[in-house]
Amino acid sequence: MEHKLFTGEPDEYLLIGAAAGKIKYADHRFIKDDLDSLVSASLVRLEFASKGSKRFFVTRAAVEFFK
Repeated sequence: MEHKLFTGEPDEYLLIGAAAGKIKYADHRFIKDDLDSLVSASLVRLEFASKGSKRFFVTRAAVEFFK
């Protein structure tokens, strides 16, 4: 789920669910483009939460791709 905090540290994205953990993203300038590319390639699915924040889900195609 998208949750924006500005701490001065590299961006971190939380993984919730079976693959719980964090992804550190050193160059935040490209995160939107990278996530859009993953959605376009059907490796992640984009949904919007009730308050409009973005939620990204790993797809079965992504699991197969990384095997």
